[in-house]
Amino acid sequence: MEEYRKGAVRKPERRSPSGNKPHTALMPCALRGAFVIGDTALSPLLKACAMALRDTSCRTAFCCTDKAVGATTAQALGLQYYPVQDTGCATVSAAVDKAGEAYGAIDVLVYEVSGTLYVDVSGAQSTISQAPDCPLEVFIAAASRLLVYLALPQSIDLCLGGHFVIAGDGHLSIIK
Repeated sequence: MEEYRKGAVRKPERRSPSGNKPHTALMPCALRGAFVIGDTALSPLLKACAMALRDTSCRTAFCCTDKAVGATTAQALGLQYYPVQDTGCATVSAAVDKAGEAYGAIDVLVYEVSGTLYVDVSGAQSTISQAPDCPLEVFIAAASRLLVYLALPQSIDLCLGGHFVIAGDGHLSIIK
């Protein structure tokens, strides 16, 4: 009360929707949820994509068949884990539906087949591939960053999609 009378009212700190967590990018996230599909575990590429989506304040979940590895990954990355018996279409669809019920909807679906990243953002499907001369570290960094750009509201409105190839120097080629 004394502070109020003196005019020294302390203003509350302004917080972002993400709660001002460290390493959290502030971007207008129109996404309700994202789901990453792993095999027995999440590959380094899928982990980077899941972390990139999580860092944009998008609620992110994943599935894989190894329950011990999945639980450890969920704790380490701060993601929701949905265990599955196999990575068949019906089993994964049920896990995605469960996550969709919890999050309102799943707007981003990410999975990897033979080193190629497949992304579905609100119906716009894309693939992200690694050029033969591209080191794995460069590919992982560039692919996870590209995934975030594809998930931006402006990209969704424009229905951006296609086949993207990341070269050894990190440059991006777009093949429609």
